[in-house]
Amino acid sequence: MSTDSSDSEQKHFPPTREHNDAPALSRTRTARGITPTYAFGWLLNRYLLLEALDPEGKYESSFGDLNYHVLTPKWYDSYADSLGYSYRPRFRILSDLRIFISFGSNKSQQSLKTVSELDTDKLLSTYREYLNLDDHFLPSPKWHKLPIPYDEIDSFLGRGAIRMSHLNI
Repeated sequence: MSTDSSDSEQKHFPPTREHNDAPALSRTRTARGITPTYAFGWLLNRYLLLEALDPEGKYESSFGDLNYHVLTPKWYDSYADSLGYSYRPRFRILSDLRIFISFGSNKSQQSLKTVSELDTDKLLSTYREYLNLDDHFLPSPKWHKLPIPYDEIDSFLGRGAIRMSHLNI
């Protein structure tokens, strides 16, 4: 019987970490094992985000179209001049239900440095306005261990996860 040591090592790393508890550089050997890759940002329910950003349903379930036609122009018109490049949104559609807004990872020292320099209060206030989300739908961003599991509906941030879990989507 063989045991995959990398699987057992990965279990020693938490699935999420706070902003001020940054992981070591990815693939660094530590006392816990080899550090996995983490990304910093928000894991959100795609449909709740679409509902907040497109209440009339013009873009239906197409987040890509909404991002291209509404979010990207809105970012550059309203925020790009006053905020640095590191604050710009990078949306990653992970599954039918999940979207991740990323601001960096632990894949390089430069990315770790960029995330460490982010002002989380400014990030929160800007993105709550930009995404039209209430405080309880957009808590503080976190470090998320990758890959993010696709099958855990309870890992969504915010109370919207509870509401969506009843829809059996």
